[in-house]
Amino acid sequence: MARPCSPPGPYNPTRGMNLQNILEGGECFEALIDYPSWIDRVRRYADSQDYGLFIDDAFVSIRRPGEAINMHSGAEAPGTRSQFRFHNNQLFCGQVNALVALTDIEPRDGTTMVIPTSHKSNLLHPSYSLANRGSSMDGMFSGVEVCLKAGDALLFVDFPCHGSAVRANEGERRVLINRYPP
Repeated sequence: MARPCSPPGPYNPTRGMNLQNILEGGECFEALIDYPSWIDRVRRYADSQDYGLFIDDAFVSIRRPGEAINMHSGAEAPGTRSQFRFHNNQLFCGQVNALVALTDIEPRDGTTMVIPTSHKSNLLHPSYSLANRGSSMDGMFSGVEVCLKAGDALLFVDFPCHGSAVRANEGERRVLINRYPP
């Protein structure tokens, strides 16, 4: 069932819509659970050799003009899924997200934005002040825009500060997000 976006943060009608539990949408979504070109990377970084792997959340995010996802995660996110560790020369993390573009996502389409290295410090990024909390990432310095073609998959862990730019173009930005914790 369609419902407005919720986590992270309070409900905000400018964030778009999520179609939750999308795996129930049928074979086309089931085929992307363990897609061969990237599932081994998910297993490697989610430490599933010891604990197994499951999908914590699976949804399609639909964003129209004027909508964006607020910046979230980063240094101040203390949750287990937002953490990583380096042990025996291997990196492990609490959650790997597979974001699969269902439409082309170019500049002004509400691209995913990431602040590099924002996971390495226990200090907030200078742009991530209380005044900016809950806002989109438009105008933030050092944010990297991620453009994708339909069918591309972006694998990322939840701990860097990320969100999206406001969609300015007509049409819809559609992505599938599967979240894999160990």
